[in-house]
Amino acid sequence: MNRFTPGYTGSSGRTTCFLFRPPPDFVLSSTEGYSNGSRLIFTFFGDSSALEGSIQVSIYPQNTDPNLIVYGLSDEVHMDKDTISNWQMNEINNIQTNNVYNLEPPMGGALSYTFVNHHYLQNNAWNYVGFSPITNSTIDIRTAFSSKALYASYNDTMSQLIVYPERFVNMTDREVKIYTLVNAFGFMGGVFGLFTALQACLFGFRPRSPWGFVHRWSVGGMRRSLFRELQSNFKKTDFGIPLVEPVRPYTANVVQTEENEAERMVRMEGRIQMLETLLKCYYVDDEVFESVKKANRPSKDESLGSSLAMNDELKVEKMGNDDSTNSWSSSDDNREIDANSISHIPLTRLDH
Repeated sequence: MNRFTPGYTGSSGRTTCFLFRPPPDFVLSSTEGYSNGSRLIFTFFGDSSALEGSIQVSIYPQNTDPNLIVYGLSDEVHMDKDTISNWQMNEINNIQTNNVYNLEPPMGGALSYTFVNHHYLQNNAWNYVGFSPITNSTIDIRTAFSSKALYASYNDTMSQLIVYPERFVNMTDREVKIYTLVNAFGFMGGVFGLFTALQACLFGFRPRSPWGFVHRWSVGGMRRSLFRELQSNFKKTDFGIPLVEPVRPYTANVVQTEENEAERMVRMEGRIQMLETLLKCYYVDDEVFESVKKANRPSKDESLGSSLAMNDELKVEKMGNDDSTNSWSSSDDNREIDANSISHIPLTRLDH
């Protein structure tokens, strides 16, 4: 105790310190599988004079134990000098309260602990955005203590402490900001959606335009480029533009002739074609229609079979036309057969 000696209020005797520092691979776990056990039992022995003393137990995470720095036991713990000085002053004055418990012999105790990986936000402006925050992390330990009556199997047992994990998992606490830009945008989007739904319920719903802010309020070269693209893809003809221009001027007396009817059909086909193109570009996803087209496309075998069947029909028709002036006689009944019924008899010639 040459480096540092803690102090205890009302204590006039000798102070003895012990440090339990397990190896890094030491793990307490449940009874299933390989482990170092599920709990630790510390038994303190002494004679009758030791019953007048007391035992103080302090719990520290392994990576933030100031004892390792003060007594020069490890260089892997990184703590600033102010933190170490404050800890030493609290130990000398015996005012350390965090994870510190007293055992009064001959009473024992049970102590449970939980490791908590604490992620706290850095003082950085990016953390006000609301996603992918910049954080630091430290491992803290949370403990709970209960004093118990001692059931000792030896007469010289002074006290006993049972240490066990409260949960066989590591918990994580993340610090987050309540008010961020993402949360603000989400709140505004929710309010806008609520008003939109209310308007649709009260006044009905109308499909939204496929154009956005860029299309509506573009100026200069961007607007000219937009109009050029529309003009090249949807050229205006004498048929007019669907939905905004009438099919033909309204007149009181319309003379329906065969020529006018043909012109009307051509005009309607042109307008329908433009309307389908507009729907395909801005409103309707034609993926399903393309799938239907591919599904109804004949395979190579079906195409070959259709071609052969068509050739056979042409041959039969040609043969019937060539022999239309002749009559065929049957060897059985010598009955004449009309050439028009040639498609209903087998085209096989029998030689006797």
